[in-house]
Amino acid sequence: MNNSYLPYQNELQDCLWMWGHETGVYDGPNNCYCIPVSEPIGMAHACGYMGIPNVCSVRWETCGKAHLWQYRNMKRFGWVIGHNQETYAKLYPFAESLVADYPNFTAFELDDFFDNKPDVLQPDPKGGETLVSPASLTLQELDALKKRMKTLPHPVELRIVLYARQLKPTIVPALDYADTVLFWTWNGADISKLPENFHKYRELAPNKPTLLGIYMWDFGDRKPLDLGFMKDQLEIALAWWKSREINGLIFHCTPLVNKDLPAVEYCREWIAQHAKETR
Repeated sequence: MNNSYLPYQNELQDCLWMWGHETGVYDGPNNCYCIPVSEPIGMAHACGYMGIPNVCSVRWETCGKAHLWQYRNMKRFGWVIGHNQETYAKLYPFAESLVADYPNFTAFELDDFFDNKPDVLQPDPKGGETLVSPASLTLQELDALKKRMKTLPHPVELRIVLYARQLKPTIVPALDYADTVLFWTWNGADISKLPENFHKYRELAPNKPTLLGIYMWDFGDRKPLDLGFMKDQLEIALAWWKSREINGLIFHCTPLVNKDLPAVEYCREWIAQHAKETR
């Protein structure tokens, strides 16, 4: 991954991102993932604690200037622009409006992009019809978005979230529009299948720039992530980054970092240990 606008340095730390949520989104008193409640922590502060220079902001509502100051402290930041038609219609214009004022704005993210419904035929902007896995945007809408992005004040990537459980050939037409894929393993136990699943992904998208998603909580099983799984996925990630199989890592998520969780603290120490390594 070498964004021509803000090129990445050949050090692991520069290629690290964090998925950013406001405190209370997942860890509020009634959260469904059994995550401990703690004092609030902002996205930039959480990234600073972890030693991660880049953040993807996830806000399902637009925000005012009082919240935007923290992104100026980040080397790069991105913005989730939707996970369905309703949120896309609201969030994309807001995110687009930030590009001119923030030279470190480098990415739009489409979260939970594929909706896991039966495949459908869609008009293909390249001609004819194509069988696709349904998603929050159609192929025609993706094509229009990419054309609109070419008019922005500086280059911005389009990134699509993909889960290991969604691997099938009909995702490829949509992935072709992504500049980068964020590849996630939802259940902690499935980390044991990460090499197998990533190989399947590479058969579908052999050359696609990719950030490997690193969950620091087992959201699938609603419990702390097993420390053995954390060690395994980071060992794999480092080897893949050095061999250029992946372009970086993205850690999930900022509200977890001040809860004294073993998996989070292990990540923090691991980042400090390997931050300056090159490939």
